[in-house]
Amino acid sequence: MNKILIVIKREYLTRVKKRSFLIMTILGPILMAAMFIGPAWLSQVEDNELKTIAVIDSSKIFVGSLPETDLIKFKYINNQKISDIENNFATNKYYALLFIPPSVLSSPNVVLTSNKQPSLAVRMHISNSLKRDIESLKLLKSNIDPQVLKSIETNVNVNITKVNDDGTREKKSADLQMILGIVGGMLIYFFIFM
Repeated sequence: MNKILIVIKREYLTRVKKRSFLIMTILGPILMAAMFIGPAWLSQVEDNELKTIAVIDSSKIFVGSLPETDLIKFKYINNQKISDIENNFATNKYYALLFIPPSVLSSPNVVLTSNKQPSLAVRMHISNSLKRDIESLKLLKSNIDPQVLKSIETNVNVNITKVNDDGTREKKSADLQMILGIVGGMLIYFFIFM
C-alpha cells in the first residue's frame, strides 16, 4: 500500500505539476470547442457579401425561376460563351457560373464553376431550388398521382469546378475538404492530448 502511494505521489509531481499539463487542462476544452464553433462562424462571416451568379440555362426551363435572396442574385445570360465567363470572373464581378444542361430533367446534374470555393449556403440554395422546380415539372407531366409523387423525388448534384488565374480547371469537392479538415483537427487533438 505504501508503494502505491509513493507511485501516485511521483506521478502527481512529474505530470500534474508540469506547466504544460495545467495549460492544456484549461486550453484543451477551449480548443475543442473552437474546433467545432470556428468553421460555423467562418461560414457565417463569408456569407455576408452579395453573390451574383451568372446562369446559362441550356434547357430554357429555369429562366427567371430561381429564387433570389438578399445575398444571392442570379443573372441569366444567353449570348456569352461559358469559357468567356470562366476566364473573366474578376472583371465580370460574378461569384460563380451555373450551367444547366438541356438534359437536366432526365439527368439532374448542373455545374457550378467559380474561381473560389462556393459556400455551402450557395450550393444548398441552388440545389434545393432546382430540385423543387424539377419535381414540380415532373408532377405536371404525371397528373399528380400520390404514388407517382413519392417516386419523383429528385436530388440535384452540384459539381464544383475551380478556374485558376492561368485558365486551368480543376474539380473540387467541398464535402471532402470539410471531412478532411475535421479529421485533421481531431488527429491534432489526439496527438496533443494523448
